[in-house]
Amino acid sequence: MHLRKYYNLLGLNENATLQEVRKKYRLLAMHYHPDKNPSAEANAKFIQINEAYEIILGRKKAPASTSKTVQRSKQNSHEERIKTAKERYKEQLRKEQIENERFYQSLIKGKKWRLIKLNAIIGIAIASLILLDIFLPRHYEKDRVEAYARDVYSGGRNTSISLVKTINGHELWIDNINYALYAAYPEIYIERSFIFHDPVNIISIQKVEYEYYPVYYTFYDARFIAMGIFLIPLFTLWYKRRTIIFTILWYLSLYLSGIVILLFLLTNDHWAHLLTFGFL
Repeated sequence: MHLRKYYNLLGLNENATLQEVRKKYRLLAMHYHPDKNPSAEANAKFIQINEAYEIILGRKKAPASTSKTVQRSKQNSHEERIKTAKERYKEQLRKEQIENERFYQSLIKGKKWRLIKLNAIIGIAIASLILLDIFLPRHYEKDRVEAYARDVYSGGRNTSISLVKTINGHELWIDNINYALYAAYPEIYIERSFIFHDPVNIISIQKVEYEYYPVYYTFYDARFIAMGIFLIPLFTLWYKRRTIIFTILWYLSLYLSGIVILLFLLTNDHWAHLLTFGFL
C-alpha cells in the first residue's frame, strides 16, 4: 500500500512487472528530461518519477512521513536534486545498454546460432530446389481410385475439395471430384514434381480425354509460403542488427523454420529425394 503513490506517479498499478516499470520510467524520463523540457513543472516531475523509480526498485527507501520529505527537500537544493535525477537516468540507460548488448551477444553466439546457420544452409538449398521443381519435367505414377469421401470441404480459392484413396495407399485431397472418377474411370495417373515427388495433379484416364484434378494440402501446393519460411534464417543472418526485429527473426529462424524444415524432410521421403536429386 505504501508504494501505491509511487506506482501512480509512473501511471502504473501495483501489479506492474519490473519490465513494465522500466519501460514506463524510460518513456516518462525522456519526456520530462530537463534537456528536452526545461520548464519548472517538468523538472519537478522529472525528480518525482526518478525517486518513484528508485523506490519501486528497492534502491532507495520510501520516506517515513511527509514531514521528513519536506525536511529532506529543504536540505537538498533544487539544482542538486535535478543533477542526481539526471545521473540516475544516465545510469539506468547505461545498465540497459549493457543488458541489451549482453542479450544480443547471447543471440549471435553458441549452439542455437550455429543451428540457425545450419537452417539457413538447408533452407536455401530446399527453397532453390522447390523453385527448380516448378520447371522440371514431372513423374507419373499409375494408380487406381479405390474410394473417396462424399464429404466436401472448402479448400479456399473458391474450391470444394474431397479426400480420395487409391489402391497404392495414397490419400489425396482433390478439387471438383465427381462420382465418375470412382465408378466409371477409376484408372488414374498421379502427376508428381521431379525432385521431391510431391503430388501435383490426379489425371483421370477417360475415353477420349484426360481430366485433371489439382491436389491440395501438400508442400507443393503451399510451395511459395514454404519457400518464404525456409529463407527466414538466411535473411536473419543478413539482417543481424541490435533491434527487436532481429530478435523476432532469430526466434522464427530457430523454431518456426527449424520445425518446418524438419517436417518437410521427414514428409514423403523428401530427405531421400533431396540426396538423390529426385532420382530415387
